[in-house]
Amino acid sequence: NPDSETTRTAIYPAYSGDTLVIYNPYHNGTLQDVLIAQNTFSGTTDIQLKFHHLFSQLNVHVHSSIASSIEAVDLTAPKVTTIDPNGTFTHEGNHLTRKTKDDSNVYSFIVPSIEDCSLTLTFIKDTKEEVIHPLTHNFEAGHKYECHVDRPGIRNAADLIAFSKFIN
Repeated sequence: NPDSETTRTAIYPAYSGDTLVIYNPYHNGTLQDVLIAQNTFSGTTDIQLKFHHLFSQLNVHVHSSIASSIEAVDLTAPKVTTIDPNGTFTHEGNHLTRKTKDDSNVYSFIVPSIEDCSLTLTFIKDTKEEVIHPLTHNFEAGHKYECHVDRPGIRNAADLIAFSKFIN
């Protein structure tokens, strides 16, 4: 019927292994970068899909002066359990993703796009010591976020004031 309308949703990738990605958006322990497109069509319109990212990307840049002592970076984030055809998703509990040492010193993670999203970054050093850094941020779908882990030391007036207060 040329006058009828229907709404369709397309999701890429469609599968995670043998399971539909809407039921398991993880591949090899990592949240996938899921693309989604939704549109309403009538019998006379051309089908045009405009995909957008359902989740966010978090890039953790480790300064070169400390990168050699980092063996891996872990990210603990809310676990996405299902993706609805309307583009919303549910989450429950937490999921840990590990990125091992990389010569680029950049550790990239796909994270759920959630307001007040609580994450924990854990830096595993070559001494097996773990440095844990919890953070909370509003992650918007389709946005990329950059986190810079700088070398230790006093680099500006604020660092000097904080150091002075700590020493005194």
